[in-house]
Amino acid sequence: ETLSKDMAILKREYDVDEILEKDYSPDDTKIYYAATTDRNYQLLELFVGPSLHTKMRAQYPVLDLGGHTRQPTLVLKEIASIDAQRVLEVGFGRGYCTLYLAGLLPDVRFTGVDLLPRHAEVAQAAAARGGYTNATFTY
Repeated sequence: ETLSKDMAILKREYDVDEILEKDYSPDDTKIYYAATTDRNYQLLELFVGPSLHTKMRAQYPVLDLGGHTRQPTLVLKEIASIDAQRVLEVGFGRGYCTLYLAGLLPDVRFTGVDLLPRHAEVAQAAAARGGYTNATFTY
């Protein structure tokens, strides 16, 4: 039900068919994210509200009851259902989802892989600041 609602919103806001018809490459993704600055993320959150591209409002590992933890909550359920001991996140961006989960599950090993060195630097620095020794990030 939630996925259906999310898809309806996406279809209403974006020309999904046109987006899916384009032939994007990893280079397109690198160019987009290399040009996206912290200020862009802040403006996005200001005008659109929290999204997958913005930091969760709560400091990890505190659960934010404002609904901004949907993605990690879904992943958390999957980790529990298979009793995962290792988790790989591909395309971690700034690493917030991974770090959030690493704080909740200190006995689980998290590895993030992304296309951009800058994302790995930012996420690894956040892991170090937060003392998340069970999370590593690379590109």
